Amino acid sequence: MIGSEQHFIDSFGTTRASLLLDALQGAHTKARSISTSNGFVEGRTEPTVAFDLSVNALYDFEQLAGVRHALVNGQHLWVIDETYAIRVKQLGSDYGTTNHSSAQQTKIDRHHALDGMEPLIFLSAGTRVSRQTGLPIDFAVVKHYKPRNSRKKVEWAIDLADLASAGATPATTVLPMPNLPTAPAAVVFRRRREDQTGTGPK
Repeated sequence: MIGSEQHFIDSFGTTRASLLLDALQGAHTKARSISTSNGFVEGRTEPTVAFDLSVNALYDFEQLAGVRHALVNGQHLWVIDETYAIRVKQLGSDYGTTNHSSAQQTKIDRHHALDGMEPLIFLSAGTRVSRQTGLPIDFAVVKHYKPRNSRKKVEWAIDLADLASAGATPATTVLPMPNLPTAPAAVVFRRRREDQTGTGPK
């Protein structure tokens, strides 16, 4: 089923996963170095630097067949096979994202078509960061969904390192539901967990 974890794993592939992972890792590492050497005091500065660096780092990614870059009302998207639209975000330890409230964000939350584009399934890709240490746990692609009158939830999350090494397998069961392209699934986070000391992945 399009939009399911299995469909994304099968269609995205290891080559795309490897280039996306390399770009995100490189941008995060460089942003961390810049932040440390300059002593940034605002928490939002380092993620902003990492995002700016990732846009340039993803040049090779968008050269792959079936991948194109789109800029819609200031939102950078990497469109995959005219089916998925990936945007770069910093991910919390629970795979959540922080977004500004806007009409366009509402469309993204509901997987509705943006201005001048066909309908796409919106995904977030980025560094999952520990709340305790601020250090990276892993790099992931996440699909969120937003039930009516409820907060945004995680439907599935895939570790890019697993996907790049062809080791990713679906961890969620997707059940067909009427009038929905993909049913919300109970999320099982498969890979790395922060240890109790907050020192990062085991």
